[in-house]
Amino acid sequence: MYPRQVIRFFAFFLFIFLAACATLTPKEVITSPGLLWLIEKPGVQPSYIFGTIHSEDPRVTTIPDRVYSAFSAADSVAFEILLDNKSSQEAARAMFFTDGRELKSVVDRKTYSQAVDAMKHNKIDEGIVNMMKPWAIFVTLNLPVQKTGLFLDVILFNEAKKKNKELIGLEEIMEQVDALAGMSDADQIVLLKSTLQEYEKNSDFMDKLLDVYLSRDLEKILTLYEKYQLTIEPRVAKIFNQRILIARNYRMLERMQILLEKGNSFVAVGALHLPGDEGILNLLRLQHYQVTSVY
Repeated sequence: MYPRQVIRFFAFFLFIFLAACATLTPKEVITSPGLLWLIEKPGVQPSYIFGTIHSEDPRVTTIPDRVYSAFSAADSVAFEILLDNKSSQEAARAMFFTDGRELKSVVDRKTYSQAVDAMKHNKIDEGIVNMMKPWAIFVTLNLPVQKTGLFLDVILFNEAKKKNKELIGLEEIMEQVDALAGMSDADQIVLLKSTLQEYEKNSDFMDKLLDVYLSRDLEKILTLYEKYQLTIEPRVAKIFNQRILIARNYRMLERMQILLEKGNSFVAVGALHLPGDEGILNLLRLQHYQVTSVY
């Protein structure tokens, strides 16, 4: 039904967005600055967790020596998801209506017009936009327009394959899809409207986020996202946070336990999954791991 290049385009956008999203977390437990964390437990070889951001900026994609050393020495490398052609196409198709509806039939005229105009920046024409579900447009508009496709996660994944590392996905892609697709149509529309209202400021926000990431200050990242939280209706923001961040943190924590117990693993997840009372770092502490910032 859809051109193959369209399916691949949206599969990539979906992967990057869901890997990046850990928004709206409360500032409860603040960790010391750092993106690379040593994870230790007596009797087990240490592992590392690295917080990523999905940017093509050379300051991000040039992997620091300390990070590359930990990555290269690891026996296994884990990412949030591993994309294969079949699963990525299945996920991308989930972004489109298949029940005969169209976007213009589920949102008001003003929202539809704003969505069509905004998506032009991603070179997506109205015919495609009209087939997309509200959450899918929300995903697309919350990411920078890709130029090379070489985001940090992609570079790490390709390098791990070259080095013949054992590759592990902490989630299935359709689990990630359901985090947004499982929200009600009404709540998806709230998310879309909030994004459209703030769309003109998106470029400035992404620049600020990049600067904060490069400072390696998790507290500042949380502060920035507290401001973002104010742009979404509180009830929907709470639902979004629980589905996109909290539930996924617990799921990924559970699945990385096997790797951490084996030892000598390198785990790469979006940096915003790390901090907070229910962030992965604090959850690991509660599992009696020693968690230390090393970069």
